[in-house]
Amino acid sequence: PNGTIRTAEYGFDSLFNLCENEEYEDYKKPDDIVAFLENSERANETLKNSPKLILSNESIDMISITSVDLSAYVEDASMKFITGESNIDEDWDVYLDEMDDLGYTILENIWNHAWIDQNE
Repeated sequence: PNGTIRTAEYGFDSLFNLCENEEYEDYKKPDDIVAFLENSERANETLKNSPKLILSNESIDMISITSVDLSAYVEDASMKFITGESNIDEDWDVYLDEMDDLGYTILENIWNHAWIDQNE
């Protein structure tokens, strides 16, 4: 109501990117968040990240190709949802369908198969 978006319902509540470049991402974070994360790590209060997934050259190429259009669409659609140009309740299914058409499921399958292959 009145332009309020319940962000957690739609996955917009993520604070950090799981595939982040720490130095770059820390540069963007407020100093108190960086200090908190560093203190937590020094006190061994954080879990170790899983090792990076190893992808084939074919998978890397597919991700690179697919991600260009998909990322551009997600950025554009996110802005439209935020500004109210798109209605998140009415247009969400169209958004998901378009993401699928642009290759989201392909990317999901690549990453899931890499996880399974590496952790069997």
